[in-house]
Amino acid sequence: MTLLFLLGDPSKLPAVEMTETAHAREAFDVGNYAEAIKRSAAAIEEGRLDVGLYVIYIESLLATGDYAAGGEQLAKAERWYGGNPRLYLLAKSVHEMNGAPEKAQAVQKMNYRAGYSYGLSVRDSKDLVALGRIMLLNGQEPKKVMNEIYKRAMGMHEEGLPEAYAAMGDLALEKHDYALAAKQYQQGLKKFPGRSDLHFGLARAFMPSDPEESARHIQAVLEKNTNHTAALLFLVEQHIDYEHYDQAEAGIAQVLAVNANHPIAWAYQYVIDDLRNDSSAGEASLANARKKWENNPAVDYAIAKKLSRKRRFTESVKHLERAAENDPSFLPARALLAQDLLRLGREDEAWPMIEGLQELDSYNVILYNLLRLSDRLKGYRTLTNEHFIVRMENREANILGAEALAFLEEAYQVLNHKYGLRLDQPVLVEFFREQQDFAVRTLGVPGGMGLLGACFGSLITMNSPGSLGALENNWKAVLWHEYCHVVTLTATGNRMPRWLSEGISVYEEWERNPGWGQRLTPTYRRMVLQDEQLYPISELSSAFLKPKSEIHFMFAYYESALVVKYIVDTYGFDALRRILRDLEAGVPINPALASNTKPIHLLDDDFACYMYDYAGEHGADLSWETPPSALVETWKLADFQDWLTEYPDNFYGLYEVAVAAVEAGDFSQAEKMLKRIRDAYPDYVDGGNVYELLARVYRETDQPLKEIEVLETVAQRNAGALPAFQRLLDLHIAAENWSAVAANARRVTDIDPYQLAPYRSLARAAEALNDPRQAIYAYERMLELDSEDPAGAHYHLARLYKTTKPETAWRHVLDALTEAPRYRKAHRLFAELRKGGTE
Repeated sequence: MTLLFLLGDPSKLPAVEMTETAHAREAFDVGNYAEAIKRSAAAIEEGRLDVGLYVIYIESLLATGDYAAGGEQLAKAERWYGGNPRLYLLAKSVHEMNGAPEKAQAVQKMNYRAGYSYGLSVRDSKDLVALGRIMLLNGQEPKKVMNEIYKRAMGMHEEGLPEAYAAMGDLALEKHDYALAAKQYQQGLKKFPGRSDLHFGLARAFMPSDPEESARHIQAVLEKNTNHTAALLFLVEQHIDYEHYDQAEAGIAQVLAVNANHPIAWAYQYVIDDLRNDSSAGEASLANARKKWENNPAVDYAIAKKLSRKRRFTESVKHLERAAENDPSFLPARALLAQDLLRLGREDEAWPMIEGLQELDSYNVILYNLLRLSDRLKGYRTLTNEHFIVRMENREANILGAEALAFLEEAYQVLNHKYGLRLDQPVLVEFFREQQDFAVRTLGVPGGMGLLGACFGSLITMNSPGSLGALENNWKAVLWHEYCHVVTLTATGNRMPRWLSEGISVYEEWERNPGWGQRLTPTYRRMVLQDEQLYPISELSSAFLKPKSEIHFMFAYYESALVVKYIVDTYGFDALRRILRDLEAGVPINPALASNTKPIHLLDDDFACYMYDYAGEHGADLSWETPPSALVETWKLADFQDWLTEYPDNFYGLYEVAVAAVEAGDFSQAEKMLKRIRDAYPDYVDGGNVYELLARVYRETDQPLKEIEVLETVAQRNAGALPAFQRLLDLHIAAENWSAVAANARRVTDIDPYQLAPYRSLARAAEALNDPRQAIYAYERMLELDSEDPAGAHYHLARLYKTTKPETAWRHVLDALTEAPRYRKAHRLFAELRKGGTE
């Protein structure tokens, strides 16, 4: 028997003129909610009943914040269509926004049971989609909903059903499967162009990977409906992330003009008030957000999402705990709570929570990835001292652990003293050999290629040196940079803009080692002087969050560091410390800058002049006209030489002709041109620099001393110049310059500590320099890296430990003989150790 759950018989209802429903829906879709209310109300009053009219009527009332009227119309609609899934789905929102969440929960459960029975014989595809959403709210298996409900609804129409595409995309998006979500929305949009729900879905799906494509789709939504509150709030979120708070408030005002009671709009206003340290305004905004439903979990979740993005994890966790307590079934809040607990280092709470959530939501990509990572972390080794907990793979701990811990302690002593900070708890530092493990720990999902490390306050995550994700960067520079974040974020209570946090970290890299951090490249020089790509200080954070390209993203780090350098050089380091103290007290960044330097508009102007002068000083004796694109595309040496006649000191022309001369073996001509560039622009030591070409010239002409000289210049100014370090190793070994061999071996291991060759060179140099500490360090790591001569490494370690640690020496000599039973030197050492009574 079919359960209809109707108080009336739908077969006896008056015939419906669907044009009225279509007109009302059209008005709703373009954001004319008043017209949609007027049309649907008039049609219903005239007795032209249709569940679609009631749905539009109630949706329009909810959209404008008239929740009480929405409840009244729901009650009327239920008299005719009490078992309809679309009404059931609306009923949940209506009861919640009228402050009756218990009734909403009860209705939701009843809806699921009754609605499923209704769905057994339903013939309306839109009702089926609504039924599927109800089933998901009640914890039904997503695959079952997809196969039994959404695909059935889709099959009712030759072209498919736009609501079904949207529902399937929403389901994938909820599980953080952005690629699958985009696929579903795109398939729907291909068949149903212009659908706002599909454009909006694509905007959300593309946001993590392609912000420009996301912006295109959100624009499509707002071109059709300027009152689309979800799309407006989507932009508000971005403005908050980019620290464009005035623009965010303008978007909030647009939403409140549509719905003065919109809880999420008020939640975001509260976030802005809090970030501005306006507690009285914040209290009012929070009261408005909770006015219609005091314990709305979506309000606390919305607030927490933004605070978490600002790395304000302690405050975020408070809101998420409130959301989870008020509605344990609101899984997004509980999932973010688990992630933020991890970021706070509260792992004993977080991991069991993730395990429990994954049982409830087995298709959630982030939870699945985190659980897999948890299993891998169980095999990691932990090293500790008073201030740090370092976690890494066991083999990595043997090679790098002690050195990393000692280096972190150095950073603690230097930076904590410099910024006057005491830490209340040890800092957790995790190294990941697999880049995807690092991405999951840091972002929750795979990806993040190019990201070297991350800091969450008391937690640092980073790609292990030498791994694919480390990209041949100096691991000490990365670790120093990230630990500086710990200091500055803690000093300000995480109340600092992204640009200042990154700027101080790069600046402190320069302070520790001039070869760390970034330098002014020809590309950066052009961006400042020719392309006018300099960001005002007041907009610098958006350069990180919405860069035009990867180059612009990296330039944001460089520019931010120069802002810090400019402040310190002009106003003193104490001014920087005072800015941080003001931020901790809740003073917004622009007033903090103004009170310790000068008003932001004047500071912007002064810094721009400083940057122009700074960039102009580099390569000032060269001309920087860009060669015509046709010249570059055809690339003929004769053409470049002709162009150089007109621009004889042009950087690009000199460089290109010098490269051609090197390739042609005209080393005299190449040296002449390369020296002209070097003498005019000596600080350019990054990829493709003239020093590398000069080194090649001197290598080809057998001038090792000159080659060493130019490579050493690169090595001192660029701590990531791995090819230069490796070549210097070869040259110094040939010259038996053992101190230089040792120095360059350590330069190589500071980038990749998992190569065997530099340790072999270091051991040889240490022996020649009579440096047993360095020799022991090298031989021990050679064994960890599966030396081709383990017996020899064991023998040398036994010899080196003979007088200081005879027990350790005994173990190594036995290992040497195990590896090579006829090893004569080891036998003699064995005899000496026995004679010495250490058996």
